[in-house]
Amino acid sequence: MSFLDENCLDEVEGGSTWNDNIEYDVQDGGSYSKGQDLPADQRQIEQQLRFDPKYQAVLIPFYKEDIKVLNNGPLAVVKLVEERVDSAYMQLGAQTALQLYLQGQSGNYVKLINGLMEALSDGTTAGLDGNSYPIYGTLTRATYGGRMLAPAPVTITGAITLPIMESMYQSVNYGSGEYEPNIILTTVKGFGYIRNNYQTQQRFQNVTVAKGGFRGLEYNGAVILASRYAPGSYLEASNGTNDRVATRYFTYTTSGAVTSYPALTGIGSTGESIWFMNARKPMIKYRISKNAPFNGSLDDDGFIPSAGNTKIVGKILLAHNLTVLPGYHCYGMGFTG
Repeated sequence: MSFLDENCLDEVEGGSTWNDNIEYDVQDGGSYSKGQDLPADQRQIEQQLRFDPKYQAVLIPFYKEDIKVLNNGPLAVVKLVEERVDSAYMQLGAQTALQLYLQGQSGNYVKLINGLMEALSDGTTAGLDGNSYPIYGTLTRATYGGRMLAPAPVTITGAITLPIMESMYQSVNYGSGEYEPNIILTTVKGFGYIRNNYQTQQRFQNVTVAKGGFRGLEYNGAVILASRYAPGSYLEASNGTNDRVATRYFTYTTSGAVTSYPALTGIGSTGESIWFMNARKPMIKYRISKNAPFNGSLDDDGFIPSAGNTKIVGKILLAHNLTVLPGYHCYGMGFTG
């Protein structure tokens, strides 16, 4: 998420939907002979992807006794308010990273951002969750074609190989520079597989990118980064209950209807995923509200007291979503070595 925040952040002033333009056709034009009639049919070549803003909150509850009596003055064990607020911001980032790869179209997941699972589809091939997503941003992919169609998700059996990586990279390479992938995301275990198998080859180099000094491997000019919240065996372990942030997030978001990370058929319990992305605007925009406190700030109402006891509650609030031009990105799933 740090890399997207640094390269793809787009602040939105307002609006009931957050729209993004996409060109799906071209105008008439070509070579001609002197004196030739030049017909010029008026063609619609633009359309808009439309997304609803999605809302997220992390609650910060205290009892007044905790901060006014037990953790006050020079003998306080910890600066409790500061620690809890810092923890809430970290939790907000982890929850957003979880959503990045999932879908926000249907079922128990409609409150999630419209993530990469639904964005990176050709509209017919089953993806990570066994579904295809023929509609994206309210547009039917088959109607508009072109960049509305991502390459079909790649099922990888066994080890991920250099030919597989090269094929995936080139499938979304539209020319050197800003039209080629610049980031490859995978799981921590997936990153380890690639490092152990291929780092000795000259095409892989260590680099340091993004805020916080995140270290990755460079491949074809794209940086390979590891994320614990990319879909893979870590999140699927223990029937999806391996990560406390994930279980708490889905339980809270779905009011208990989902209590674990979703079982993704494309990776099973042992597979990893890998994502080739052009993390530049307009190919990806991570959009947030420009208006506080929905820009990821502490609620400006402060800590609100309860009427019936001494509990006070603060909130960090975020209105956000992800908009993607699908044809510039792709993903693979299921590799185990």
